[in-house]
Amino acid sequence: MNESGLRRGVRREVTATRGAALRAGLVVALCALLAACAGAPDRRLASGWAELGSAWAERGDWGKAAAAWERALALDPGYDLAAFNLARARAEQGRYEDSLALALRLLKRDPALLSAMAIQAYALARLGRLDEALAVYERVVAANPADETALKNLDAIRSAMAAAAAEVEKPAEEAAAVEAPPPSP
Repeated sequence: MNESGLRRGVRREVTATRGAALRAGLVVALCALLAACAGAPDRRLASGWAELGSAWAERGDWGKAAAAWERALALDPGYDLAAFNLARARAEQGRYEDSLALALRLLKRDPALLSAMAIQAYALARLGRLDEALAVYERVVAANPADETALKNLDAIRSAMAAAAAEVEKPAEEAAAVEAPPPSP
């Protein structure tokens, strides 16, 4: 082998060594990046589960929708849209305590979240806590006077409260119409 052939061979070895070192460095960096991201929520996967939940909800299968939104929240506990949708699903399933707890969790993170307030008010109304529901719906309507559902529910709660108050007053009125017994001899 002549000198130029030797130089080419050495260059090849050096280039191969540099390439291997570069590849090894990239592999180490990639491993470090993956390790750093391992604990981070996977929003894309959570988003996929949330979309599946929405598809089930459109079909009216609230059980499957809730299961999908729970998976989304397991992947990304900060995924507020999945939490809101799960709260709604729980309300649709008649699980008002669960719905209320989820709405309160959302409101703890963002006290001005009107959609969470509306779910909170709905759950409170279904639980018979009309005074609390009324106060929350009033806040929703004050913040968004165009919210037709909140306006309708606010009117329904006011009517229910008025009817309940009338029922309380009715026995008192009926009792006033009762004649007193004659005096004893």
